[in-house]
Amino acid sequence: MKIIILNIYFGKRPDYFDLFLYSCGVNKLVDFLFFIDFDTPLSLPSNVRIIKTTFEDIRVRFQSVIAFPIALNSPYKLTDFQPAYGELLVDYLENYDWWGIVILIWYLEI
Repeated sequence: MKIIILNIYFGKRPDYFDLFLYSCGVNKLVDFLFFIDFDTPLSLPSNVRIIKTTFEDIRVRFQSVIAFPIALNSPYKLTDFQPAYGELLVDYLENYDWWGIVILIWYLEI
């Protein structure tokens, strides 16, 4: 059984991101796929894949799948689309039996 966990995040790189990547690496039975817009370490765990992209690219991708106009004006609104990631990101899921999302508390520093 193959499992993948998806996450889309745009903004400042969280201070604990390297530690989170380490914890992903010790969960060898699960693959992790991140769509982000910040730089990451050169060395990633073998079960972690990073796709560097922009919020606009993701918004356009989602709109191309959904037949009606979507309200996706800020990265914060991506949470509204999480239940649909299976359809919106289907081409990344073809070799997996199960997919899920990372529930993390991403916060903004003011």
